[in-house]
Amino acid sequence: MVEYMKYKILSLLPVAVGISFITFALAYLAPGDPAELILEHAGSMVASEADMGQFREQLGIDKPFIIQYFLWLEGLLYGDLGISFQTGRTVVEEIRCHLPYTLMVAVPAIFCTFISSLVYGFLLNCYMGTGKGKVLSLVGKICISLPGFLVSMLLIYLFSEVLGLLPSSGLNDLSSLILPSIALSLISSAMMGQVLNRQLIQEMDKYYCAVARLRGLTRKRIILEYALPNAFMPVVAMLGNYAGAILGGSVVVEYIFAVPGLGSMALDAIHFRDYPLLQGYVLFTGIVYVTVTALVDIILYGINPKMYLNDR
Repeated sequence: MVEYMKYKILSLLPVAVGISFITFALAYLAPGDPAELILEHAGSMVASEADMGQFREQLGIDKPFIIQYFLWLEGLLYGDLGISFQTGRTVVEEIRCHLPYTLMVAVPAIFCTFISSLVYGFLLNCYMGTGKGKVLSLVGKICISLPGFLVSMLLIYLFSEVLGLLPSSGLNDLSSLILPSIALSLISSAMMGQVLNRQLIQEMDKYYCAVARLRGLTRKRIILEYALPNAFMPVVAMLGNYAGAILGGSVVVEYIFAVPGLGSMALDAIHFRDYPLLQGYVLFTGIVYVTVTALVDIILYGINPKMYLNDR
């Protein structure tokens, strides 16, 4: 277990370096002169070429690409991701301010996804081949086919406009978390539930489930006590990938529900061409994603090491 943890941690290093390089390269290749953009946001609409050159020298953007990258990487090691063009605050401070709002929506969404996918997969398998099973399968396919923004709009229309039960935007109280959490979890719950159902079908055809049927146990009991513990591993792996992505910020859902999280921050950075902030967002979300997936792999290895015999 300890050796596998060391292996996964070491494997993150080249991935992290690759993410940092791509992130910096994208910002470097983005259109616009950073010095001009900063002066523009500061209110200096017209600046002489001499002033621009001096400002570029202060920023260090007059140097070759590779030198700029290593200077940026050096600052990154000390927690310096630069200054936001738009707000004038550090990128780290901006991420720290917006991250709690993303967590307020993401954590309930992850919990809801885990529970609902288990329930949905269990029901799909229990009612397989019946009318109820066909209806459940159709509902899942419809949920998967709907884009996230449409799911969000439908939830707002139904629960806010028609029924008037829940607020449509903002984070004023706990009820404000319900709709964005459902919007984030609905599609993933349907996908993971169908994966769980396929795993349960495979497990139910195995010898130990056949022996349980010969003992006279009901299908539901066989699923819960025998098949489900062996079938939910791929669901946990998918949940880890989903959690890593959602913790990075869901741009569409946060924008529609007016949640001032990381996704909304990224949209503002794109709108104002705030490249340091967008750079920090991409780097942060990438590191979060690979870290969470690595942690999930370590947890799954601890549960069943045989699944990872060929991983090294």
